[in-house]
Amino acid sequence: MKTRSNDAILTFTDICLTLKEKTILTNINGKARSGQILAIMGPTGSGKTSLLNILAGNLTLTSGTITYNGNPFTKLQRRKLAYVLQSDIFLSRLTLRETLYFTAMIRLPDHVTKADKMARIDEIVDALHLRKCLDTVELLTTNNEVVNKILEASEKAKVKVENAELGNGKESTINGDGTSKIAPSLTNGHANEPASNGHVIPLLYHKTDPTEIVLNVSSLKHVSTSNLERPLNTKWAASFWTQFRMLSWRNAKQSKWRIFDECNLIHALIVGSIFCVIYYQIPSSNDTLRDRMGAVFFPLVYWGFAMVTDAVTSFIGEREVVRKERRAGAYRLSAYYTAKMVSELPMMIVVPIAQLSAMYWLAGIGGPVQFAIYLGINLLNCFTTQSIGYIIGACVRTFKYSITAVNTVMVVFLILGGFFNTSFPTWFTWAKYTSFLHYPFAAIVTVLFGDIEPFRCGNPQIFKKCQNEKELITGSDVLHSVGIDLPVYCCVGTMVVLIILLRILGYYAIKYRL
Repeated sequence: MKTRSNDAILTFTDICLTLKEKTILTNINGKARSGQILAIMGPTGSGKTSLLNILAGNLTLTSGTITYNGNPFTKLQRRKLAYVLQSDIFLSRLTLRETLYFTAMIRLPDHVTKADKMARIDEIVDALHLRKCLDTVELLTTNNEVVNKILEASEKAKVKVENAELGNGKESTINGDGTSKIAPSLTNGHANEPASNGHVIPLLYHKTDPTEIVLNVSSLKHVSTSNLERPLNTKWAASFWTQFRMLSWRNAKQSKWRIFDECNLIHALIVGSIFCVIYYQIPSSNDTLRDRMGAVFFPLVYWGFAMVTDAVTSFIGEREVVRKERRAGAYRLSAYYTAKMVSELPMMIVVPIAQLSAMYWLAGIGGPVQFAIYLGINLLNCFTTQSIGYIIGACVRTFKYSITAVNTVMVVFLILGGFFNTSFPTWFTWAKYTSFLHYPFAAIVTVLFGDIEPFRCGNPQIFKKCQNEKELITGSDVLHSVGIDLPVYCCVGTMVVLIILLRILGYYAIKYRL
């Protein structure tokens, strides 16, 4: 078939692959040129998908060479590849229109106007006959099984094609069981067809109906991308700001359903209501000191568990999508990570602020100034535990193991936090400083009880200073009784440093583990 560019040649020579001492491919040779239709055929388990994964850069070949127009096939060139998977990998809360809009804005160069990008979307939507389902939402479970099949199978395939086409340069395309974009192929009922713009557009079919293939292919020949291509020597099509802006927009749309989930809201309401019933207007007396400390410690634990769990589960629905987009070189990891943190922040603090405010005032914990400090420290605690959740979510890929890791970390820090156990063995007193819960607890207790009016001794088992009932107990004695010996500024400063360090560790965890 005639194409605008005939010089795009992909050559693979003597490709060998061995996995776990099992030989998968041996001395595979081939060549693909723009405008050709290449069929890769073989029985199940013969290595067709493995070959495509090697060409797409998702598998490291044991030996052999791959060249593009006679030159080594570099990582930068592979970034231009649109690797279209056979399984449906889309974010579950975006409409088709939003998915395509994001792809166009993130994958097409910044010098292309928004109007041209939208026109590009309209061209391909019309070519693939997707106009009727532009505003539908495809709901997926965590293992990519379709819960609500709003899009028909062929339409889903076309969506994957369109995402690939929106980010396309001048390279060719691979397709197959794990379809990608380098050379045209026809395997197990999946077809690629070269278009008139010099590269190949993959079309996936569950049935090899020649009539349907010809009709869809012929409609694609009129799609033009002459002004939308990016040079091969550019690593990113869009600037950091464009990537950050679009990733923030997408993540906000996706995350609001998770953060404001009905179950989470009802759970917070029930827990807050029970708390207010138990601690309602608790008396500010010496006999209730320990109870008031419990009222301070409980929200730290509750929101600690809530934030770390939410951060871990947020990766469950995103992991495969982000990995696919990162392999295709769609955006910088720094843009994704920064956008995730910034876009979730305003939504993340809404429910904690509402619940903490109600609990504070209904329990009568303190005054307005103390409330502002109390709320600020609790939010810092939320940011700290969320940072830990990012690390666990990125490092532990299995949901079961990630939740176990969350419970283990939280329970250990809970024991060391300083509320349940205030008398550590002499050789183990340093352990409390390793608990991130110790610092917000110590800061809030210092603010609320550090300057209380001196009172006479009560229970000598609580305050070691008590030798007789005439001894006076000060705020410092109260703090020392629960093992608090750091000033407020030191606790707050430590939390800020922890947040920064954990966020940096989270970035590298995502980089190397996600």
